[in-house]
Amino acid sequence: MKKFKTVIVIITSLLLFACLPKNKAIQPSLTPGKAAIQKPQVTSHTPKGKAARQSFSGLAIQQAPSDTAIQQTQSTQPSQPSHPAQQTSSSSSNPLPQQQTLPEVASREKKAEISPKIEASPLYGNLLSDIKVSKDSFNPSMGEEVSFSFSLAQPAKVTLSVYDPDNSLIKTIADSQMEKGGLVSMIWDGKDQDGLTVPDEAYYFTIEAKAASAQTEVKAAGAQAEVRKVTKVAEVAAVTEVYDPTTFSGGVEHDITDADIDMDSQTINYTLPEMGRVGIRMGTQGGPLLNNLVDWRPRIASEATESWNGKDKDNIIDLRNDPQFKMVITYFTLPENSVITYGQTNYIFREYKTTKGNGRPIKKERTRKDESSLSISSHYGLPRTIDFAPTVLMTFPESNLDEASIPILSNKALVRVELGEKDRPYFTNQQFEVVFFIDGEFYTEAEMGYVPYNWLWNLQETKEGEHVLTVNISSFRDQIGICSKKVKVTKGNQKGSQETLSYNQEKPYSQETPSNSQEKQSYNQEKPL
Repeated sequence: MKKFKTVIVIITSLLLFACLPKNKAIQPSLTPGKAAIQKPQVTSHTPKGKAARQSFSGLAIQQAPSDTAIQQTQSTQPSQPSHPAQQTSSSSSNPLPQQQTLPEVASREKKAEISPKIEASPLYGNLLSDIKVSKDSFNPSMGEEVSFSFSLAQPAKVTLSVYDPDNSLIKTIADSQMEKGGLVSMIWDGKDQDGLTVPDEAYYFTIEAKAASAQTEVKAAGAQAEVRKVTKVAEVAAVTEVYDPTTFSGGVEHDITDADIDMDSQTINYTLPEMGRVGIRMGTQGGPLLNNLVDWRPRIASEATESWNGKDKDNIIDLRNDPQFKMVITYFTLPENSVITYGQTNYIFREYKTTKGNGRPIKKERTRKDESSLSISSHYGLPRTIDFAPTVLMTFPESNLDEASIPILSNKALVRVELGEKDRPYFTNQQFEVVFFIDGEFYTEAEMGYVPYNWLWNLQETKEGEHVLTVNISSFRDQIGICSKKVKVTKGNQKGSQETLSYNQEKPYSQETPSNSQEKQSYNQEKPL
C-alpha cells in the first residue's frame, strides 16, 4: 500500500492559499525523507488586496520531485456517501498513476483537543436534567429514527422542538405535553412539520419544561391545620426551565494537525475528536486555492475518511506531484446533542430552505454564556444557505477552440467569470476579490469586483503554448469560488480581438460604478448578479 503521512501547519485565516503576508507565513523546513512539524503561527485578521498575493502555509508534503501532471479528464459528480463520516468528494473513478513510495513524516506534535466544556446554562438543571440523544446520525430515508431523552424532577408540561443549523423550526415533537416525573423519551423520524424528509444536515433540539402548580402537604397542629409547602418541590415548581444547547456550546474552532493520504484508496484519513463542521482546502504555497474538498460539512466524531483523487477541483492538475502543495483541515463544533441526517437524495439543504422549508419560525434568541476565552469560528454564525463555495464558470467568448476543445488565445483575449446559475441568487450584489493565476503564479487581481466579471487579458508577455488559468473569487465572508481552465496561447492574429476590446469597455447595465473601485471600471463591465 502506498501511504504517507502529512503534517498540517495551523492557520486560522483561510481566505485564499495566497492570503497571508510574507511576515506571517510559515515556511516549511523539510529534509529528504522527513518533514519537520512546524509550530503554529496564527493571524487574527483576513488580509485583502495586495496581501492576497503573498505566501500561505498549510500542509507540507515531502515528495520526490516531479513535473505537474496536466490531464484532460472531466470531473464527475461524487457518489452519495453511505454515512456522513465517510467519503464525500471524488473527482474521478480512474485509478491513480503509480507513485514512488513516499516517506512517512513525524507523528503529530500534539493530539487534537476536545473543546473545553462550558458550564451548563442556568436555564435548566433542577426540574430538567440528564438530557441525551440516542445516536449521533441516522438515515430517515430508510425509516430510521432517533430518540431524545431527559429526566423531570416532577410532572411538567414539555415542549420539544427540532431546529436546523440556521435556527429555523423543523418540527415540534411535543407542544405543552403533560409528562410525569422521571425519565421521558421522545422520537423524531427525521421529517419536518409537513411530513417531508429533511435534507442531509446537522440538527439540534430544545426542551422547555413548565412544572405543575406547587405541591403542598397538610399537617395537623392542635385545633388548626398548618399548610406548609414542600421546600424542594416548591423551588423547582416555581421555575420554567429551558434546554437550549446554543446558549453554551457550538462554534469552537480547531485545526486538525495530522492526516494520512492513501494513494491506493484515494482517501484522506484524519481523526475528528468531536462532532463538528469540517472544511478542507487545498492549494499551493503562494499560489491559488485549487480545491474546496469539504465545504463546511457536518461530521460525527470518528476516524473520518474523505475521498480525493489527488487533483484540483476541475480535475486538471495533479497536486500530489507539486512540491508546493498545501492543505488545511479545520472544524468548528456543533451544538451539544446535535444529530446528523443522511441519505436524502432529492434535494440539498439550500434548495429545501428556499422552497419547501421557507418561512419557518425562528428560534427565540437567548444569550450565550460568556465565550470570550474561546475561539469561535466566523463561519459558525453564518446561515448555511450562504456559507458555501459558489460554482464558478470561466469562458472565453471571443476565442476559438482546438480539436481538444481548449480555447486558443492570442493578442488580447476576453475572459468572462460568472457564477453557476443555481448559486447566483445567494450572492446578489456582492463584491468579490477576483484573483487570476497563470500556471499557479499570481498574475492580476481586482480587489473589489462584481460578477459577471470581464477581464481583458493582454497576452503579449505570455509564452506560447499550453497554460492553466485559475481564478479565485473570494467574498468578504470567506466564501471562495474556484475555476481552472487549460488554454493555448499563440502569437498569431486572432479574429475578434479588436471587437473584444470595444466590448470590454462598455459600461455595466444600469449599474453605477463604485467610486472606490477603479479596477471595476477598467475590467468588469457587466451588471452584477
